[in-house]
Amino acid sequence: MKNNPWILLAAISLALAAGCLGLNDEKLDEQSLDPAQAENAYNISSGWSTPAQPPQYDMLESEHVLVDSFDDTPISMAIFLPDKQECDWEGAIHEGEQLPDECALPTVMTASPYWGPNIHEDSYRPPIATWLVPQGYAVVHMSLRGTGDSGGCMEFGSMNEQRDVDEMLDWTAEQEWSTGEIGMMGRSYVGTTPWYGAAFGNENLKTIVPIHGITDWSKLMFKNGTSETRGPILHTFFTLNYGLGLDDGGEPDRRSDHWLDQLACVDTWEGAAYGPSTKATADASHEYWQERAMQDRILENYNGSAWIIQGLHDWNVNPSQQVPFLNDLENAGIETKAWLGVWAHDYPDRVDEQHNLRWDWATTVVNWFDHHLKGENVDTGPSVEVQDSLLTWRTEEHYPPKDATMLELEIGADNTIQPAGDAQPQDYILASTPTSTTLGTTQASTTLTFTTDPLEDDLRIAGLPQFHTTVTPTTPAGGSLFAQLYHVWPDGVTMEIGWAAIDVRNHEGGNTHEDPLIPGEPVIAKMQFEPLDAIVPAEHQLMLVMHKHGVHTVDPSPYDDPLIVHAGNEQSMLRLPTIDRPHIVIEATPPSLPPTTNTNPTPTP
Repeated sequence: MKNNPWILLAAISLALAAGCLGLNDEKLDEQSLDPAQAENAYNISSGWSTPAQPPQYDMLESEHVLVDSFDDTPISMAIFLPDKQECDWEGAIHEGEQLPDECALPTVMTASPYWGPNIHEDSYRPPIATWLVPQGYAVVHMSLRGTGDSGGCMEFGSMNEQRDVDEMLDWTAEQEWSTGEIGMMGRSYVGTTPWYGAAFGNENLKTIVPIHGITDWSKLMFKNGTSETRGPILHTFFTLNYGLGLDDGGEPDRRSDHWLDQLACVDTWEGAAYGPSTKATADASHEYWQERAMQDRILENYNGSAWIIQGLHDWNVNPSQQVPFLNDLENAGIETKAWLGVWAHDYPDRVDEQHNLRWDWATTVVNWFDHHLKGENVDTGPSVEVQDSLLTWRTEEHYPPKDATMLELEIGADNTIQPAGDAQPQDYILASTPTSTTLGTTQASTTLTFTTDPLEDDLRIAGLPQFHTTVTPTTPAGGSLFAQLYHVWPDGVTMEIGWAAIDVRNHEGGNTHEDPLIPGEPVIAKMQFEPLDAIVPAEHQLMLVMHKHGVHTVDPSPYDDPLIVHAGNEQSMLRLPTIDRPHIVIEATPPSLPPTTNTNPTPTP
């Protein structure tokens, strides 16, 4: 059946919003369908989506092999194949026997640290083999070096780890059961490894579907000089939990006679050292981080396509890993598709993870691989589909949208946000802890809150807001600065729609240098918000909250020293990329959203 992702989405939107939404009639005509019809379009009986395409084959038990990588490290590969009577898979895999041409299948590979000693498809989401093997695909699950049954050391994104993926793509393409047309797919760490093959420009890799994947490891750990809470310990966690196999009953689950060798791996301890040292210096310029920054290599080397799936509320792999990299890929001539949704580190089709979910996801996955690996003329959907803060889906040609207009606002006196040029000047003192520090009659505060007047018109923000604020440090350390942007309902209910973080020493941005601070000499802290997509209707307000307490998984400021924040006279500007699109406007209370990991109390206007 032809896939139309708008069909069910509109029906669910209307069901969720019954009685409280004002609808644009023209847009309603495009999207609406009776819910009963929607149930017939996709199987919604499970907790996640399933392909609408009927299965062509049963799936056989997997076959396991060890393949030597470039440095003779054995890599564990599990191969899932369909039950095709004319194909002697076991003989081809283990004895090198030839197969008829019809036994060569398009292939999808995952590369993961999570498999453990025995790779079982039913323990993995999304269930790629369950979805694709019955459609005539071979699916290969690779255990990264130092994990599962693979040899070597768990090296956490190293060049060796990247080269292994490149090598296994070449090996897979040479097998009798593969056509050599290969795709990769996975989430989180497993959504990062497809970028390895892209960075190497592997000619066999025709398409990738990275879900919450990492394109630059240093930007995962550090943001403009600030550090994630988990940054210094993540290497050690992965080594112990997956490299030593301690995730399986508390005992090393693989090569038990060699697990002490894992503790002797140089790369293990090197990684454990660079996390804390970079946290202390705010400098990610070392080669360790640079070889894990893949974006430039991807743009230069990759010749395939990419369908990127990313949660705009992801606390684990921030959406800035993908946006604006999406447009960079497109500008490099790489065919790109994206789903950007209001969920965290989740899948787009899980009933327990978000609202207005995508029951069409599995069907679209099959269509995507059918098009890019089988060469079939099937519908893969629009270039960009994005879900805004009020849970409405729409399509875009590019993301961030190229037709966005920058709305310039500034914070000013009396804790207000005004149009640029209208705000009156005032200085504020921001401290980490309660203090008696004053500036004239101004008392230091641990939180600064600025609010607009009720909006005259609906406001749609899409892309990468900026907040450039002039601050004067009181010590050479300066400390970290955080900004959170909220949508405020007329009844006072607030919902966070964006956040930004910076160490004032890195006031120009970036993680590879510090800019010396001179106490008493102002600097402009150029804060970049994480990508966001939000609607703030007329009569609602925007609220900007500044503090030094940390946000989500980013640590509080390591220094308590106060900062003087200068407002008015265009010294602290909030720039919002805005677009004009038809939309559904919520009129009463905000939707029920999945919980976030933000432990800071929600401020009130």
